[in-house]
Amino acid sequence: MRTRTTLAAVGLLLALTACSSGQDAPPPTTTPSSAPPSLSADDIAQQCADALYQRVQATQGEVPSEPRPPECAPLSDAEYLDAYMASLEVANDASLDERQDEREDAEQQDQ
Repeated sequence: MRTRTTLAAVGLLLALTACSSGQDAPPPTTTPSSAPPSLSADDIAQQCADALYQRVQATQGEVPSEPRPPECAPLSDAEYLDAYMASLEVANDASLDERQDEREDAEQQDQ
């Protein structure tokens, strides 16, 4: 009997505490989607990664993550981070391939 009374009192106290905060949380802000609704999540992520890759090429080594390109607006933070890291990986692979080609060209010239 005491357990029920205690649990009821704790439940009532929690309910009153939650209702008496006095400040309502502001409604979440949403960013308008710049992508047509017909695109899949994968397509949007690919467009974002492509835009980030272009930024990587334009900055020659400095890769700021902010501000987000408009193509990335519909993505969540986690999805944006995945696209950002994918663009860095593609840029790194392209750079490694370029260096390998330069190395092979140098070796052929030495022969």
